[in-house]
Amino acid sequence: MTRNFNDSYRCDGCGLTGHKLWREYQTLACYTELVCASCASASQAKSPHSSWSGEMLFVDGDQIGWRVPAVTTEDGDTFWGYSSVPADRIAWWYAMPTYQDQTKNAECERNIKRRKKQWDDFMASYARKQP
Repeated sequence: MTRNFNDSYRCDGCGLTGHKLWREYQTLACYTELVCASCASASQAKSPHSSWSGEMLFVDGDQIGWRVPAVTTEDGDTFWGYSSVPADRIAWWYAMPTYQDQTKNAECERNIKRRKKQWDDFMASYARKQP
């Protein structure tokens, strides 16, 4: 039987529900392990980001090592490809808290907003340069 990831969107490491989860990049859904920020951070001995602090705080993006956001399809039978997620599903994922700790969540939110502004500024600059 195929797992419905919308019905069972919980960390396979600690059982946390109602929070953002990550999955392994380029792994078939039937072999996917979903993990929360704490479990994903603990599983990654090293991050490709130089400012990695051991916690997911969205300083360098939304990946944790080789793990990417686990954004399910509407029917929940699989996940969107990392660069193919539609805007409504991105909003769904970002709306969930990252940590149970409210202080960490507040820092994540500030970093997410900062990165979004950087992206919006870049896109506006790019659009102005187009003929």
